Amino acid sequence: MKKRKAKLHEKIRNRPKGRKLSKRKKKSRVAAPLPEDIEQPDAPPANEGMEAMSQVILDFAAPVLETCHDEASEKKAVSLAIYVWNTAMLPEKECRQTLDAYIEECRKVMPPEELKTLSDYIDQLVRTRKTHYAHNRNKIVNCTFGNFGADRHIEVGYTLE
Repeated sequence: MKKRKAKLHEKIRNRPKGRKLSKRKKKSRVAAPLPEDIEQPDAPPANEGMEAMSQVILDFAAPVLETCHDEASEKKAVSLAIYVWNTAMLPEKECRQTLDAYIEECRKVMPPEELKTLSDYIDQLVRTRKTHYAHNRNKIVNCTFGNFGADRHIEVGYTLE
């Protein structure tokens, strides 16, 4: 029995060494600091060249917001602007069908003169989106309303479409 155990221990000791997992701490690889005399370029601010989407939406919704007199109507106007903003990114035919369906739904609850005004605003917003903001491919996914009136404020969440 002793011979067998001795052979087994010898076999274990003489086996090929594989990759050993060390219990020692690995040395962390930290880049050496740059010498002080090397001129380092200033990094641009993280959002340089990017527009704040909350301000973009407020600017985009400005024609509709001009007609608002209270907080509730401003929320509706911004919500409409966001709906048109996202819908206008669809292909032309799909965009028109979606907006026509929206107007049909509104026809059930709005008087004809208000419906005509709404339709005109939607057409104006679509034209503005496709001419002035065609480069902006951000899709608005949520909106939080702050103040209204002169110091109106919103916060929008968006994704790159």
